[in-house]
Amino acid sequence: MSVKAGFYRVRYRDGHGELQDHVLTLPTGAKVADKAVAEAELGKLLKRAEREAAGMIDRAVDNATMPMLVLLARYIRHLRRNRCSRAHVDQVRAYIKWSVDNGEMIRLADLNEDRVDKVLGKVADKGSSPRTVNVYRRCLYSLAEWAIKVPRVMDRNPVVATERRDEKADTRKMR
Repeated sequence: MSVKAGFYRVRYRDGHGELQDHVLTLPTGAKVADKAVAEAELGKLLKRAEREAAGMIDRAVDNATMPMLVLLARYIRHLRRNRCSRAHVDQVRAYIKWSVDNGEMIRLADLNEDRVDKVLGKVADKGSSPRTVNVYRRCLYSLAEWAIKVPRVMDRNPVVATERRDEKADTRKMR
């Protein structure tokens, strides 16, 4: 624990063994400037890290209330960092945003098999081809896979349960 710019900064290993380094903040978002409060907050962080390492805390349950738009913003930032083209990023954002809005997915917990199936059904009901439905599915699938692997806010991918549409059965454009 160190003091920088008048606020307490901590460095510790979380439940997965990853090094964490950040300024201590209260649940209100205020930075901690008092030593006793800083020690208490550090104690809470270390206790949580131990519980997580022992498997007593499930990150998926903790993050179930995360807004979907926050997750989408983080995913888009990830795509930009990986040097994806602007056109690709814009297309992915538009498909996922449309899916989130029309599937009424407000929180991360709302990203489930029923809502994904409902959204894909709405895409198909608009008269879209099976290929287009699969593009929407692939965007949601990629978002969920990223949420499992990178920020680890989900424990399983709900899009896996939905079937891919047969693109050869209804070809709209010959490529």
